[in-house]
Amino acid sequence: MTKEKRVEADKRTPLSIRQLMPADAAELLRFYESLPPDVVWQFQPFAEVNEQVMSKHLNNADDGEEISLGLTSRDGSIEGHAFIRSVRKDRPGFGIGLMPRAQGRGWGRKLMQAVMDEADRLELPMVKLIVMKHNHAAKTLYEKMGFEIKGEATSRAENDCHYMERIYRQR
Repeated sequence: MTKEKRVEADKRTPLSIRQLMPADAAELLRFYESLPPDVVWQFQPFAEVNEQVMSKHLNNADDGEEISLGLTSRDGSIEGHAFIRSVRKDRPGFGIGLMPRAQGRGWGRKLMQAVMDEADRLELPMVKLIVMKHNHAAKTLYEKMGFEIKGEATSRAENDCHYMERIYRQR
């Protein structure tokens, strides 16, 4: 993906998907700080949420170490974030989170597809994720995107998550 905006606009809503850049660190921080507690409980990809952590993540993406895409509104606010960390390591990890107002409208699938397209372009051999067992909507989406349950994982309580992997298949 190039660094310019990649527009995946929907005629009903002024949102688009684009690569996040280091200059987006403050807005990405605002996104994470404004997620409601129930979303944070299921989606906490960073041990700490501060501008230094966001800057490091976006600088790593800018250097090709990670993939980081945002679902953004016309005013530049981030409504969703999807990423793959450690793309040059054996087990890159995927994560995605959306503001509630962006959920249930197909944006999660579109954002995830854009990240998986980039993973395929890089020919990542596999991508992993964990999902809370009770989060059936996310699990269903991940399965539709080619992820398979490979075991259990622990997040908040012992074995409260599915461990899933997606293996790269050449097209």
